[in-house]
Amino acid sequence: MNLSALLDAKAKTPTRTNGITDLMEIEISKIYPNPDQPRKYFDHVSLGELAESIKEKGLLQPISVVRRENRYMIIAGQRRWEAHKIIGALTIRAIVSSYENTVIDEMALIENIQRDDLTDLEVAMAIVRLWESGAYDQKQDLASVIAKPLSYISKAFSVVNKLDPTIIAEVKSERREYGMSVLDELARIKQPEKQREIYQRYKAGEITRDDFKEAAKPKAEKISRGKMKHVSTIFAKGGDSVESINFDKIISTLDPEKQYRITIEEI
Repeated sequence: MNLSALLDAKAKTPTRTNGITDLMEIEISKIYPNPDQPRKYFDHVSLGELAESIKEKGLLQPISVVRRENRYMIIAGQRRWEAHKIIGALTIRAIVSSYENTVIDEMALIENIQRDDLTDLEVAMAIVRLWESGAYDQKQDLASVIAKPLSYISKAFSVVNKLDPTIIAEVKSERREYGMSVLDELARIKQPEKQREIYQRYKAGEITRDDFKEAAKPKAEKISRGKMKHVSTIFAKGGDSVESINFDKIISTLDPEKQYRITIEEI
C-alpha cells in the first residue's frame, strides 16, 4: 500500500478525517516537526544533497502538514522542510490537511517504511505506539493499514516488550540495522543478562541468529576427576524410610573428557 493510496482512503473516511485539503505557501518559521515522528535521525550528507537539488530544480513535491492553532505540524516531508532551512528559504509549498492524530501517525510511519528511512527497531516502536492509541479493534486492522503481515506486528510487540532496555537504548543510539527477526529471536531469550551476553557476541560477529538458542542454553559445569568428591543421593522408599546411595563407584567409570548432569526428581 502506498502513501497516496492511504491519503485517498483517509479522505473518504469521515469518521477519522473531514477530508479538507489545501495547497498553500507557508512560512518556514510557522512549521514544526511531528514530535511523534518515528524517524529521529537524518543523514546530513543526503540532506545536503536534497537541499542542493531543491535549490537548483525547486520543490517537486509539496510537504503535507496539519493546522495546529496558528502553526502547522508536518505529516510528511520533514526532510524537504529541513532542506529548505539549509538553503535559507522563507516559505515552502505545503498541502494543508485535517486529520486525526492516529491517521497522522499512520502516514508518518508508512512514508518512512516506504523510503527505508527507519531501522526495524524504530518501526517496531512506532507500531506499538499506534496500537496503544486505541484506534484499532484488532492487530490485524493495524497490519492492514501499514501493509505488513500479522506475524510482523507480533514480532514488533515482542521486540518492544521483551527486549532488554539497555539493548534497545544501544540499538537506538547507534542506529544499528538489525532485522526484526534478529531482534525478535533475541527478545525470546528470557534472562536479561543472557540477552545482553548474546547481543554483544552477535554484535562482535562471534555468532549468528541461528546460534541464539544454543548460546542461551545453560552451560554444564565440567569437573575434573581429581576434583570429584563423594556424591550421594537420598530418595524416599515409602513411609518414613530412606536409603542413601554412594556414587563413588559410578563416578570412577565416567569419562573425564565428557560432561554429565545429575538430576534429582520428585517421585
